[in-house]
Amino acid sequence: MPSDRIVSMDGVKVGLVAYGARLLTGHLQAKGERFAGLIEEGRREDIQRGADGLVAVTATFLLAYVQQSGQGARGALAEVARGLETGVGAQEIDAVVRLILEIHEGVTPQAVQVDVELVGVVAEGLAAGLACLIAVAQNVHPNKVVAQLSKQIRTDPAGLEMSDSDSLRKAAMEAASDEFLQKLRIDALNAVMYAMRWSAVRLGALGESRVGNPEALSFVAVANVAITAQQLAEGAANLVELRNYYAASALARQLVEFEYLMWAFDDEPGSIGDWAQSDREAREVRWSPRAIYSRDGNDFRRSDYGRHCEQGGHPTPNGVQLSLPDPGQVTAIFALQLSDLIIHVDAIWTSQQSLLTKLARLHGFGESAVVVAAERDRARECLEKWKKFDRLGHIASHYSDPTGRVERVAPSENGSAAGKELT
Repeated sequence: MPSDRIVSMDGVKVGLVAYGARLLTGHLQAKGERFAGLIEEGRREDIQRGADGLVAVTATFLLAYVQQSGQGARGALAEVARGLETGVGAQEIDAVVRLILEIHEGVTPQAVQVDVELVGVVAEGLAAGLACLIAVAQNVHPNKVVAQLSKQIRTDPAGLEMSDSDSLRKAAMEAASDEFLQKLRIDALNAVMYAMRWSAVRLGALGESRVGNPEALSFVAVANVAITAQQLAEGAANLVELRNYYAASALARQLVEFEYLMWAFDDEPGSIGDWAQSDREAREVRWSPRAIYSRDGNDFRRSDYGRHCEQGGHPTPNGVQLSLPDPGQVTAIFALQLSDLIIHVDAIWTSQQSLLTKLARLHGFGESAVVVAAERDRARECLEKWKKFDRLGHIASHYSDPTGRVERVAPSENGSAAGKELT
């Protein structure tokens, strides 16, 4: 498995860096979109996203400066922090500096007990200071440094980093070999697959009881898709257990296609019957992976699908290496494949649950007839515990493609400039 798989930056992070760079440009040029303007407008979620973006840019510039200058990250950030003229207290500045250093070092950031507006202000000052240090070394204006970053976001997001690669690899290997975390992965995958399957079985039975009604075909189609996706995930997990990594990757690539399809069903429930009765030509036009991920309203990354095709969809030099992995990477591959399966199964299950709610409302049945609360809550509990403790799934995420679609990433629902979206 290529080593860059362990240290890549996902679409949310790319989007935050892009947004932070835009705000920093406005700050340096004293015009355009600026963090100060977000504070004046007072919309909490916009302020939060702006602070997260500025934190992301600061971490990105810190890594770039350290690599360029050879100076230690702590010393460089301390130097910039001493020159801040933000009117913010030393304790708040120290807290944000700690956050940036934790992101740089690839450790799980601790909660920052600082108001989100102050986090953004401090991060903005730190990012501007680092841009100035880089500009001096390159003999250019700081605005050009930020412009260079913005160009890279558009043209080469795969080159973006905000954490030290060696630290991330170390963190990934530690997480991969941790027995407690391995149990969390297995529990999360099994709990979600169980909830996915049995809610689908109940929906299928409801569809069969309504034969002759228009919705029956859609109910059965959704049930069959969900059950097949669950079987794919279970088959892939079994292959991982058998250390048959390439075959597991091939099934995971198929699972991604089911993720797209279930999202499309949820996005447009009225189209399910069309899919169920479609011929091959119609599916290629409307239901192919390319057709679905090109639709508005999703954050699918074509590079994610392409990476799965490279690793398990087609015979490729990188893909076939999974059949004879380096002994030093076997533990990481094992854990990474399970984490990847959880991410995709969770996405399918999330779309399925949303769709079941819509179908219940549209066709007049109680959602509890299909979704058993205990199964749903158990899956949620296992997922939340996995997400809380296991950083491997986040470290192992794929890069986004440079189409600008990452600019439409929605603000985080659950926090924060405390770094929750940046780990």
